[in-house]
Amino acid sequence: MTERSPRLSPVTRATAGFIGAALLASSALAQQFPSKPLKMVVSYSAGGPTDVVARLYAGRFAEVVGQPVVVENRPGGGGLIGIRAVKAAEPDGYTLDFSTTTHNTATATYKEPGYALTDFTLASYVGITGLMLAANADRPYKNLRELISYAKANPTKINSGTLGGGGITQLILARFKSAAGIDTTDINYPGGGPAMQALAGGTIDFYIDAAPTALSQLKGGRVRALAITTERRSALAPDVATFKELGLPTMSGGAWFATFAPSKTPVPAVQALRAAGVKALASPDFQQKLLSVAVDPWQGSTEEFEAYLKQDWALWEADARKLGLLGTM
Repeated sequence: MTERSPRLSPVTRATAGFIGAALLASSALAQQFPSKPLKMVVSYSAGGPTDVVARLYAGRFAEVVGQPVVVENRPGGGGLIGIRAVKAAEPDGYTLDFSTTTHNTATATYKEPGYALTDFTLASYVGITGLMLAANADRPYKNLRELISYAKANPTKINSGTLGGGGITQLILARFKSAAGIDTTDINYPGGGPAMQALAGGTIDFYIDAAPTALSQLKGGRVRALAITTERRSALAPDVATFKELGLPTMSGGAWFATFAPSKTPVPAVQALRAAGVKALASPDFQQKLLSVAVDPWQGSTEEFEAYLKQDWALWEADARKLGLLGTM
């Protein structure tokens, strides 16, 4: 007796046809994406560390995807304006948030940041950099111990810079003041570039931010690097001691850089962005460019970076809680 194939009901056939069409459409989207220019939104002004790394990355990413990548600066709101703009953008993969650690920290320090971490999906990872404390070169203190001693003796005379908004610069500054037992007058700036200009010009006395910001000013002689948060000294500034060396082990950590897309972005587009990011970061020449601005390229997988982001959030959330900044903005 000849076996006959089971007959499918009209509904089953229609469902199978729909799934097949959807798979073909997803495959076509992945192959065609991107078919027009992309935009990377930076939540800080031009010249800051995030902007510097974003422009390096955008140039390399454009080479990989074969489309222009425009960097758009949307400073203000402690780094939240740009993030919120990407959240509200069309979730098609063409508008990305080029972000840093503030993407995490603001959800811990703000009562209503205007977004949740679940509003975004990781599009690509870039790397991690240390945080550097730099002081105006004309000030009487020439090292970290002298700065701390001066601040204790002159509690109303020290101005420190911060980007505010519950971001990494505010949290690391609060952590430093707590660890050193000092108090300062904090002055907010819209980005690392303006803050570093204020430091070089003498408006503020010291500023802690991602290393690329300070390194760009060290050669000019107007600022002096006093310490860095990395576990080991940076090859770009071997004379700058780590906070751990100087007796402040809690001042460890760094800032990461990555791109995010709105969470409702189609999976094929996200997959294409991630694949392009991996290819971009695989270039030895591009890795050297990142290292030249004190950014260590991420060496792990996408899944490992996502796990790192969760751990990072937990650490900064604990910091905000300990320093009394949890949900206070």
